[in-house]
Amino acid sequence: MTVTQKDRENAEMAYRILTSPVFIGAMKKVEHGICSRWKGEQSPREREALWRDLQALHRVQACLLQTLEDVAFSTKDNVFLQMLNKIKKLCRG
Repeated sequence: MTVTQKDRENAEMAYRILTSPVFIGAMKKVEHGICSRWKGEQSPREREALWRDLQALHRVQACLLQTLEDVAFSTKDNVFLQMLNKIKKLCRG
């Protein structure tokens, strides 16, 4: 993969979004809401719909992470690799 300046800028933006307290808080709030509704839902159809909502939420986060990973692994640039390492620690913590 040839990494352009735009790719680098997108990776930096993805990092800022993923580490933003506002984004992290919003993700947790939405995830908690979906999980709470899922636990209280009796209808298998509704539970399945909530499960799909949760998966969609996680795909957004994964897409942002992939943007950063692509640049980090393609360039082997320490700055991007450190960003990726910080994100991985946030996800574990």
